[in-house]
Amino acid sequence: MTLKHLNAKERWNNYLKRRVQIVTIYNENSSVHSEQPGVDYSTLNQPELLHCFFDSDVKGGVLIEQLVGNENVALITFAAIEQDQRGRGLCTEILCFAEQQLQRRGIQLVGVQLNDFDDATFWKARGFTDAVEHQNVTVLVKPY
Repeated sequence: MTLKHLNAKERWNNYLKRRVQIVTIYNENSSVHSEQPGVDYSTLNQPELLHCFFDSDVKGGVLIEQLVGNENVALITFAAIEQDQRGRGLCTEILCFAEQQLQRRGIQLVGVQLNDFDDATFWKARGFTDAVEHQNVTVLVKPY
């Protein structure tokens, strides 16, 4: 297992390639939600707030965004792992790695953005237990 971190500002092309992969896997597993996988760099005000964490040997990973105006906190916006790699604890390993990397930068991972079909059970088992409505989606936050 080779866990990696990409920041959109530092390595845009690599970040975008992995983002497209993660969001495409996510979309393939959703019958009700479809997100545009690509992002136009010129539309981003603060690309340094976008992070991608993944295992370089597996398709997929976790996308995390720091909050604009409160950059010390971040939310998971997408998490998707290729079908044949699920159920092995990989996403949990990536999440632990992401939290460690963010904490080193003074950033606290506080929540995960859920869509209607997302499995809240997975996230609740990892400490994201309190539901809050935010910008037309539910966010599960970690109580501190």
